[in-house]
Amino acid sequence: MSNKWFIALAIAFVAQLFVPAQMIFERESIIDEGTAFKFKTAPIDPSDPFRGKYVYLNFELDEIHRPDSKKWADQTQAYVVLGEDENGFAKAIGLSASAEKNSVKARIIANNYDDQIRIILPFDHFYMDEFKAPAAEKAYTRATIVQALPESSSVCYAVVSVKDGEAVVTDVMIDGKSIREIASEMLQTKQ
Repeated sequence: MSNKWFIALAIAFVAQLFVPAQMIFERESIIDEGTAFKFKTAPIDPSDPFRGKYVYLNFELDEIHRPDSKKWADQTQAYVVLGEDENGFAKAIGLSASAEKNSVKARIIANNYDDQIRIILPFDHFYMDEFKAPAAEKAYTRATIVQALPESSSVCYAVVSVKDGEAVVTDVMIDGKSIREIASEMLQTKQ
């Protein structure tokens, strides 16, 4: 084999390692350096919360009131600027055409008939260990349904790190406890 083929093969090998390594590094950078927000979840269709090895997430933060909503009518995406409500949960405090501090790139749908802009967040999955998935599914579905009851004090939310318009879901919490821990405990009590 000639040196040219060896060099080309070596470059191809390094490139194949570089791309996934860079993707992992970017996600880890968001987690390490980003701002963590708690996104309160909403009930989901209980017939299909799990698809593969992840929990499907639905969020209460799904729209923003904007008097200038008609300005956004032709846009399909924007950066949603995040803040916190009085309970420490994420809320949309603005929209921007470019990335700002504590903003996340999202799809938007602006209505021409009112001042509401629908927000479709880019993170709606939480990947998990496949063996814990069924227990997590049961716990998450139960928690979001209970949370929706008027007299309930139960709280279910996703912890999401945000940096430079990008976001990574780092955990799902049910009443302050990680869904991973809850699923592990459920599996241990079965044995």
